[in-house]
Amino acid sequence: LVLNGGNLSIADGATLTNTSGAILFASSNAIVPQGTTGALTFGSGQEAVITINPGVTGTIATRITPNGTNNITYSGAGTLALTASNSYTGTTYVNSGVTLVLGNRNVFGSGTVTLNQSTSSGTTTLQASTDLTGANAIPNYVNFNTGNTTVQVAFAGTNSIQFSGTAQQGSGANLNIANNLASNATLTFDNVIGMNSGRTVNVAGSGNTTFTGGFSTNNGVTFTTTGTTTLSGTNNGSNTVNLGSSSGGSGGVYVIGNANAFGTGGVTIGQPISLQTTSALSFNNNLTLNNSNSTFTGSNSITWTGTTTQSGGNRTVTNNLASGSLTLSGPVNLSANATGYTLTLRKWHHQWCRRRRRHDHQHRHDHALGLQHLHRHDERECRRRRPLGRGHARCDHQQPRARRRLARPRGLERDGG
Repeated sequence: LVLNGGNLSIADGATLTNTSGAILFASSNAIVPQGTTGALTFGSGQEAVITINPGVTGTIATRITPNGTNNITYSGAGTLALTASNSYTGTTYVNSGVTLVLGNRNVFGSGTVTLNQSTSSGTTTLQASTDLTGANAIPNYVNFNTGNTTVQVAFAGTNSIQFSGTAQQGSGANLNIANNLASNATLTFDNVIGMNSGRTVNVAGSGNTTFTGGFSTNNGVTFTTTGTTTLSGTNNGSNTVNLGSSSGGSGGVYVIGNANAFGTGGVTIGQPISLQTTSALSFNNNLTLNNSNSTFTGSNSITWTGTTTQSGGNRTVTNNLASGSLTLSGPVNLSANATGYTLTLRKWHHQWCRRRRRHDHQHRHDHALGLQHLHRHDERECRRRRPLGRGHARCDHQQPRARRRLARPRGLERDGG
Protein backbone atom coordinates (compact mmCIF):
# COMPACT_ATOMS: atom_id res chain seq x y z
CA LEU A 1 0.00 0.00 0.00
CA VAL A 2 1.54 3.30 -1.14
CA LEU A 3 0.21 6.68 -0.02
CA ASN A 4 1.26 9.32 -2.51
CA GLY A 5 -0.92 12.40 -2.94
CA GLY A 6 -4.03 11.74 -0.88
CA ASN A 7 -5.39 10.61 2.48
CA LEU A 8 -6.87 7.19 3.13
CA SER A 9 -10.17 7.25 5.02
CA ILE A 10 -11.62 4.18 6.79
CA ALA A 11 -15.37 4.09 7.34
CA ASP A 12 -16.68 4.05 10.88
CA GLY A 13 -16.86 0.47 12.10
CA ALA A 14 -14.89 -0.86 9.11
CA THR A 15 -11.48 -2.58 9.09
CA LEU A 16 -8.99 -2.11 6.27
CA THR A 17 -6.88 -5.25 5.74
CA ASN A 18 -3.48 -4.83 4.10
CA THR A 19 -2.60 -8.38 3.04
CA SER A 20 0.98 -7.52 2.08
CA GLY A 21 1.83 -6.08 5.47
CA ALA A 22 3.70 -3.14 3.90
CA ILE A 23 2.72 0.53 3.91
CA LEU A 24 4.81 3.29 2.32
CA PHE A 25 4.26 6.99 3.03
CA ALA A 26 5.68 8.49 -0.17
CA SER A 27 4.10 11.88 0.58
CA SER A 28 2.72 13.67 3.62
CA ASN A 29 -0.65 11.97 3.89
CA ALA A 30 -2.77 10.36 6.59
CA ILE A 31 -4.73 7.21 7.33
CA VAL A 32 -7.78 8.41 9.24
CA PRO A 33 -11.06 6.94 10.49
CA GLN A 34 -14.34 8.52 9.50
CA GLY A 35 -15.70 7.78 12.95
CA THR A 36 -14.25 6.29 16.15
CA THR A 37 -14.14 2.55 15.42
CA GLY A 38 -12.31 2.25 12.11
CA ALA A 39 -9.20 0.03 12.17
CA LEU A 40 -6.16 -0.96 10.14
CA THR A 41 -5.02 -4.61 10.12
CA PHE A 42 -2.72 -6.87 8.15
CA GLY A 43 -2.86 -10.30 6.55
CA SER A 44 -2.70 -13.47 8.61
CA GLY A 45 0.86 -14.14 9.75
CA GLN A 46 2.11 -10.89 8.23
CA GLU A 47 4.66 -8.74 10.04
CA ALA A 48 3.70 -5.13 9.32
CA VAL A 49 6.38 -2.79 7.98
CA ILE A 50 5.45 0.90 7.80
CA THR A 51 8.00 3.06 5.97
CA ILE A 52 8.15 6.86 5.88
CA ASN A 53 10.24 8.47 3.17
CA PRO A 54 12.75 11.25 4.00
CA GLY A 55 11.12 14.65 4.31
CA VAL A 56 7.64 13.14 4.64
CA THR A 57 5.31 13.65 7.61
CA GLY A 58 2.63 11.00 7.75
CA THR A 59 -0.21 10.33 10.19
CA ILE A 60 -1.99 7.18 11.32
CA ALA A 61 -5.02 8.27 13.30
CA THR A 62 -6.88 4.97 13.18
CA ARG A 63 -6.41 1.95 15.43
CA ILE A 64 -3.79 -0.59 14.37
CA THR A 65 -4.82 -4.21 15.01
CA PRO A 66 -2.27 -6.77 13.78
CA ASN A 67 -3.36 -10.40 13.78
CA GLY A 68 -2.50 -12.25 16.98
CA THR A 69 0.96 -11.44 18.28
CA ASN A 70 2.31 -10.16 14.96
CA ASN A 71 4.83 -7.34 15.17
CA ILE A 72 5.04 -3.87 13.64
CA THR A 73 8.22 -2.21 12.33
CA TYR A 74 8.51 1.52 11.67
CA SER A 75 11.26 2.27 9.16
CA GLY A 76 12.59 5.04 6.92
CA ALA A 77 13.85 8.55 7.58
CA GLY A 78 10.65 10.58 7.82
CA THR A 79 8.21 11.57 10.57
CA LEU A 80 5.08 9.64 11.51
CA ALA A 81 2.39 10.80 13.95
CA LEU A 82 0.50 8.08 15.84
CA THR A 83 -2.61 9.24 17.68
CA ALA A 84 -4.85 6.21 18.34
CA SER A 85 -4.99 3.94 21.39
CA ASN A 86 -3.89 0.46 20.31
CA SER A 87 -4.20 -2.87 22.11
CA TYR A 88 -2.07 -5.28 20.10
CA THR A 89 0.38 -7.50 22.03
CA GLY A 90 3.18 -7.92 19.50
CA THR A 91 6.53 -6.12 19.59
CA THR A 92 6.93 -2.66 18.06
CA TYR A 93 10.30 -2.07 16.37
CA VAL A 94 11.39 1.50 15.65
CA ASN A 95 14.39 1.61 13.31
CA SER A 96 17.11 4.24 13.32
CA GLY A 97 16.26 7.31 11.25
CA VAL A 98 12.57 7.33 12.14
CA THR A 99 10.88 10.15 14.07
CA LEU A 100 7.65 9.15 15.82
CA VAL A 101 5.25 11.74 17.25
CA LEU A 102 3.21 10.07 19.99
CA GLY A 103 -0.30 11.28 20.74
CA ASN A 104 -1.47 8.54 23.10
CA ARG A 105 0.07 6.46 25.88
CA ASN A 106 -1.06 3.25 24.13
CA VAL A 107 0.21 3.89 20.60
CA PHE A 108 2.52 0.86 21.00
CA GLY A 109 -0.20 -1.45 22.28
CA SER A 110 0.75 -3.57 25.29
CA GLY A 111 3.84 -5.28 23.90
CA THR A 112 7.56 -4.50 24.04
CA VAL A 113 8.96 -1.43 22.28
CA THR A 114 12.43 -1.86 20.78
CA LEU A 115 14.08 1.43 19.84
CA ASN A 116 16.81 1.69 17.20
CA GLN A 117 16.21 -1.84 15.91
CA SER A 118 18.79 -1.93 13.12
CA THR A 119 22.46 -2.65 12.48
CA SER A 120 23.12 0.69 10.78
CA SER A 121 24.08 3.90 12.49
CA GLY A 122 21.49 6.60 13.01
CA THR A 123 19.12 8.07 15.57
CA THR A 124 15.60 7.14 16.61
CA THR A 125 13.68 10.25 17.69
CA LEU A 126 10.55 10.37 19.84
CA GLN A 127 8.27 13.37 20.33
CA ALA A 128 4.90 13.80 22.00
CA SER A 129 1.99 15.86 20.69
CA THR A 130 0.60 16.05 24.25
CA ASP A 131 2.10 15.56 27.71
CA LEU A 132 2.49 11.83 28.29
CA THR A 133 2.99 11.85 32.06
CA GLY A 134 1.30 10.58 35.21
CA ALA A 135 -1.77 8.52 34.30
CA ASN A 136 -0.86 9.08 30.65
CA ALA A 137 2.71 7.81 30.96
CA ILE A 138 3.91 5.21 28.44
CA PRO A 139 3.58 1.81 30.20
CA ASN A 140 5.48 -0.44 27.77
CA TYR A 141 8.64 -2.42 28.41
CA VAL A 142 11.30 -0.50 26.45
CA ASN A 143 14.29 -2.26 24.94
CA PHE A 144 17.06 -0.01 23.67
CA ASN A 145 18.40 -1.78 20.56
CA THR A 146 19.28 -5.35 19.72
CA GLY A 147 21.63 -4.38 16.88
CA ASN A 148 25.40 -4.14 16.99
CA THR A 149 25.90 -0.38 16.88
CA THR A 150 25.74 2.30 19.54
CA VAL A 151 22.10 3.05 20.32
CA GLN A 152 21.19 6.65 19.53
CA VAL A 153 17.82 7.65 20.95
CA ALA A 154 16.75 11.30 20.91
CA PHE A 155 13.80 13.12 22.46
CA ALA A 156 12.51 16.40 21.07
CA GLY A 157 9.49 18.69 21.14
CA THR A 158 7.66 20.79 23.71
CA ASN A 159 5.76 18.11 25.66
CA SER A 160 6.93 15.90 28.52
CA ILE A 161 7.46 12.15 28.07
CA GLN A 162 7.40 9.65 30.94
CA PHE A 163 8.16 5.92 30.77
CA SER A 164 6.47 4.05 33.62
CA GLY A 165 7.54 0.61 32.41
CA THR A 166 10.88 -1.15 32.67
CA ALA A 167 13.73 -0.11 30.38
CA GLN A 168 16.60 -2.34 29.28
CA GLN A 169 19.64 -1.78 27.11
CA GLY A 170 19.93 -4.49 24.48
CA SER A 171 22.79 -6.90 24.07
CA GLY A 172 24.44 -5.16 21.16
CA ALA A 173 25.79 -1.76 22.10
CA ASN A 174 26.25 1.21 24.38
CA LEU A 175 23.30 3.52 24.95
CA ASN A 176 23.30 7.22 24.03
CA ILE A 177 20.28 9.27 25.12
CA ALA A 178 19.97 12.81 23.76
CA ASN A 179 17.25 14.75 25.56
CA ASN A 180 16.53 17.97 23.70
CA LEU A 181 13.02 18.57 25.00
CA ALA A 182 12.05 22.20 25.51
CA SER A 183 12.86 23.79 28.87
CA ASN A 184 9.25 23.48 30.08
CA ALA A 185 9.20 19.71 29.47
CA THR A 186 10.79 16.73 31.25
CA LEU A 187 11.90 13.27 30.19
CA THR A 188 11.28 10.75 33.01
CA PHE A 189 12.24 7.11 33.51
CA ASP A 190 10.35 5.65 36.48
CA ASN A 191 12.20 2.32 36.74
CA VAL A 192 15.77 1.10 36.73
CA ILE A 193 17.45 1.14 33.32
CA GLY A 194 19.16 -2.22 33.09
CA MET A 195 22.48 -2.41 31.24
CA ASN A 196 24.27 -5.47 29.93
CA SER A 197 27.83 -6.33 30.86
CA GLY A 198 30.46 -4.17 29.20
CA ARG A 199 28.00 -1.47 28.13
CA THR A 200 27.84 2.19 29.14
CA VAL A 201 25.12 4.82 29.11
CA ASN A 202 25.65 8.44 28.03
CA VAL A 203 23.02 11.12 28.63
CA ALA A 204 23.36 14.40 26.72
CA GLY A 205 21.22 17.28 25.50
CA SER A 206 19.72 20.50 26.82
CA GLY A 207 16.48 19.08 28.25
CA ASN A 208 15.45 18.23 31.80
CA THR A 209 15.72 14.54 32.71
CA THR A 210 14.55 12.60 35.78
CA PHE A 211 15.81 9.10 36.57
CA THR A 212 13.55 7.85 39.34
CA GLY A 213 14.80 4.28 39.13
CA GLY A 214 18.51 4.76 38.55
CA PHE A 215 20.80 2.48 36.55
CA SER A 216 22.07 -1.07 36.81
CA THR A 217 25.52 -1.02 35.22
CA ASN A 218 29.11 -1.67 36.22
CA ASN A 219 30.55 0.14 33.23
CA GLY A 220 29.93 3.78 33.94
CA VAL A 221 27.35 6.49 33.34
CA THR A 222 28.24 9.84 31.78
CA PHE A 223 26.04 12.95 31.88
CA THR A 224 26.85 15.89 29.60
CA THR A 225 23.50 17.62 29.86
CA THR A 226 23.05 21.36 30.13
CA GLY A 227 19.54 21.14 31.57
CA THR A 228 18.50 19.85 35.00
CA THR A 229 19.17 16.16 35.70
CA THR A 230 17.43 14.63 38.71
CA LEU A 231 18.80 11.37 40.14
CA SER A 232 16.45 10.01 42.79
CA GLY A 233 16.93 6.27 42.36
CA THR A 234 19.67 3.83 43.37
CA ASN A 235 22.52 3.21 40.97
CA ASN A 236 23.51 -0.44 41.35
CA GLY A 237 26.78 -0.02 39.45
CA SER A 238 30.31 0.10 40.77
CA ASN A 239 32.04 2.13 38.05
CA THR A 240 32.52 5.88 37.72
CA VAL A 241 29.64 8.31 37.27
CA ASN A 242 30.80 11.31 35.21
CA LEU A 243 29.05 14.62 35.69
CA GLY A 244 30.11 16.50 32.59
CA SER A 245 32.83 15.77 30.06
CA SER A 246 36.44 16.72 30.65
CA SER A 247 36.56 18.00 27.05
CA GLY A 248 35.12 21.30 28.25
CA GLY A 249 31.89 23.21 27.84
CA SER A 250 29.30 24.25 30.39
CA GLY A 251 27.59 21.67 32.58
CA GLY A 252 24.07 21.59 33.90
CA VAL A 253 22.24 21.35 37.23
CA TYR A 254 22.16 18.04 39.12
CA VAL A 255 19.52 17.39 41.77
CA ILE A 256 20.33 14.32 43.85
CA GLY A 257 17.61 12.64 45.90
CA ASN A 258 19.33 9.44 47.03
CA ALA A 259 22.60 8.80 48.87
CA ASN A 260 23.17 5.82 46.54
CA ALA A 261 22.42 7.69 43.33
CA PHE A 262 26.06 7.31 42.25
CA GLY A 263 26.37 3.63 43.13
CA THR A 264 29.55 2.41 44.83
CA GLY A 265 32.05 3.75 42.31
CA GLY A 266 33.64 7.17 42.06
CA VAL A 267 32.16 10.46 40.91
CA THR A 268 34.07 12.68 38.48
CA ILE A 269 33.01 16.29 37.88
CA GLY A 270 34.28 17.13 34.40
CA GLN A 271 32.49 20.41 33.65
CA PRO A 272 31.44 23.45 35.70
CA ILE A 273 28.22 22.16 37.22
CA SER A 274 25.76 23.02 39.97
CA LEU A 275 24.87 20.23 42.40
CA GLN A 276 22.14 20.18 45.05
CA THR A 277 20.22 17.60 47.04
CA THR A 278 16.55 17.19 47.97
CA SER A 279 17.48 16.45 51.60
CA ALA A 280 20.61 16.31 53.74
CA LEU A 281 22.70 13.54 52.17
CA SER A 282 26.06 11.89 52.76
CA PHE A 283 27.92 10.29 49.85
CA ASN A 284 30.51 7.57 50.37
CA ASN A 285 31.91 7.89 46.86
CA ASN A 286 35.36 9.15 46.00
CA LEU A 287 35.11 12.57 44.33
CA THR A 288 37.43 13.72 41.52
CA LEU A 289 37.43 17.41 40.55
CA ASN A 290 38.38 17.54 36.89
CA ASN A 291 37.10 21.01 35.99
CA SER A 292 37.76 24.59 37.01
CA ASN A 293 34.69 25.22 39.16
CA SER A 294 32.06 23.14 40.94
CA THR A 295 29.17 24.81 42.77
CA PHE A 296 26.99 23.32 45.51
CA THR A 297 23.58 24.96 45.89
CA GLY A 298 20.22 24.41 47.56
CA SER A 299 19.32 24.44 51.25
CA ASN A 300 20.39 20.95 52.39
CA SER A 301 23.68 19.81 53.89
CA ILE A 302 25.98 17.78 51.64
CA THR A 303 28.74 15.51 52.95
CA TRP A 304 31.41 13.59 51.04
CA THR A 305 33.10 10.92 53.13
CA GLY A 306 35.24 9.48 50.34
CA THR A 307 38.55 10.85 49.09
CA THR A 308 38.38 14.18 47.23
CA THR A 309 40.98 14.41 44.49
CA GLN A 310 41.98 17.49 42.55
CA SER A 311 42.99 16.58 39.00
CA GLY A 312 44.41 18.47 36.06
CA GLY A 313 44.97 21.98 37.42
CA ASN A 314 43.78 24.57 39.93
CA ARG A 315 40.21 23.87 41.06
CA THR A 316 37.55 25.87 42.89
CA VAL A 317 34.64 24.48 44.91
CA THR A 318 31.99 27.13 45.61
CA ASN A 319 29.60 26.62 48.51
CA ASN A 320 26.37 28.47 47.72
CA LEU A 321 24.19 26.52 50.14
CA ALA A 322 21.49 28.80 51.51
CA SER A 323 21.51 26.76 54.73
CA GLY A 324 23.23 23.65 56.00
CA SER A 325 26.87 22.88 55.36
CA LEU A 326 29.20 21.40 52.77
CA THR A 327 31.57 18.89 54.38
CA LEU A 328 34.52 17.06 52.86
CA SER A 329 35.21 14.64 55.70
CA GLY A 330 37.47 12.26 53.81
CA PRO A 331 41.09 12.75 52.73
CA VAL A 332 41.80 15.58 50.25
CA ASN A 333 44.39 14.86 47.57
CA LEU A 334 45.61 18.20 46.21
CA SER A 335 47.66 16.96 43.27
CA ALA A 336 46.59 13.71 41.68
CA ASN A 337 48.81 13.99 38.62
CA ALA A 338 51.06 17.01 39.16
CA THR A 339 52.45 19.31 41.83
CA GLY A 340 51.90 22.95 42.66
CA TYR A 341 48.13 22.98 42.18
CA THR A 342 45.72 24.88 44.43
CA LEU A 343 42.28 23.78 45.55
CA THR A 344 40.10 26.70 46.65
CA LEU A 345 36.99 26.34 48.79
CA ARG A 346 34.87 29.45 48.36
CA LYS A 347 31.88 30.53 50.43
CA TRP A 348 29.59 33.43 49.60
CA HIS A 349 27.69 34.95 52.54
CA HIS A 350 24.66 37.07 51.68
CA GLN A 351 23.40 39.68 54.09
CA TRP A 352 21.24 42.77 53.96
CA CYS A 353 22.60 46.12 55.12
CA ARG A 354 20.87 49.45 55.43
CA ARG A 355 22.25 52.91 54.69
CA ARG A 356 19.17 55.01 54.06
CA ARG A 357 18.09 52.32 51.61
CA ARG A 358 18.62 48.59 51.41
CA HIS A 359 21.28 47.12 49.18
CA ASP A 360 23.02 43.79 48.84
CA HIS A 361 26.09 43.00 50.86
CA GLN A 362 28.43 40.17 50.16
CA HIS A 363 31.61 39.10 51.88
CA ARG A 364 33.78 36.61 50.16
CA HIS A 365 35.80 34.03 52.01
CA ASP A 366 38.29 32.08 49.95
CA HIS A 367 39.90 29.14 51.68
CA ALA A 368 42.94 28.13 49.67
CA LEU A 369 44.02 24.67 50.69
CA GLY A 370 47.82 24.59 50.54
CA LEU A 371 50.63 25.77 52.77
CA GLN A 372 48.53 28.51 54.29
CA HIS A 373 44.95 29.64 54.66
CA LEU A 374 44.10 33.01 53.19
CA HIS A 375 41.38 35.40 54.24
CA ARG A 376 40.79 38.21 51.79
CA HIS A 377 38.68 41.26 52.44
CA ASP A 378 37.98 43.27 49.29
CA GLU A 379 37.69 46.88 50.50
CA ARG A 380 36.54 48.07 47.10
CA GLU A 381 33.49 45.81 47.41
CA CYS A 382 32.88 46.55 51.08
CA ARG A 383 33.98 50.20 51.38
CA ARG A 384 30.48 51.37 52.29
CA ARG A 385 29.38 48.20 54.03
CA ARG A 386 29.45 46.64 57.48
CA PRO A 387 32.69 44.83 58.33
CA LEU A 388 32.81 41.33 59.73
CA GLY A 389 31.30 41.19 63.18
CA ARG A 390 28.85 39.37 65.39
CA GLY A 391 26.54 37.02 63.54
CA HIS A 392 28.76 36.82 60.45
CA ALA A 393 30.65 33.65 59.55
CA ARG A 394 34.43 33.93 59.69
CA CYS A 395 37.21 31.77 58.33
CA ASP A 396 38.18 28.92 60.65
CA HIS A 397 41.88 29.61 60.05
CA GLN A 398 43.16 33.18 60.29
CA GLN A 399 46.60 34.62 59.84
CA PRO A 400 48.60 34.21 63.06
CA ARG A 401 49.06 37.95 63.43
CA ALA A 402 46.60 40.05 65.40
CA ARG A 403 43.51 40.88 63.41
CA ARG A 404 43.09 44.46 62.32
CA ARG A 405 40.06 46.12 63.87
CA LEU A 406 37.72 47.60 61.30
CA ALA A 407 35.46 50.45 62.40
CA ARG A 408 31.85 50.44 61.33
CA PRO A 409 31.24 53.11 58.69
CA ARG A 410 29.13 55.98 59.85
CA GLY A 411 25.45 55.77 59.26
CA LEU A 412 25.59 52.06 58.44
CA GLU A 413 23.33 49.90 60.58
CA ARG A 414 22.96 46.19 60.95
CA ASP A 415 19.64 44.80 59.75
CA GLY A 416 18.49 41.67 61.54
CA GLY A 417 21.45 41.25 63.89
